[in-house]
Amino acid sequence: MRVLFITSAYPTQADDPRGIFIHRLARGLRREGTEVTVIAPGSPNARRYEEIDGIAVHRVTYWIPRWQH
Repeated sequence: MRVLFITSAYPTQADDPRGIFIHRLARGLRREGTEVTVIAPGSPNARRYEEIDGIAVHRVTYWIPRWQH
């Protein structure tokens, strides 16, 4: 099974609390064998693509930059 999360908040580093509940849910699904992808807002201190705990995270740039974290 494959799951896509589209979210307005997702952690950019280990101590970031924004969207942590989504990451925990995604991580639980991943442990059950589900392929998980997250589309989240970009951030100056985050990569555009990274894999966290086996979860593919794509960060997109908002049209209005001040809406980004």
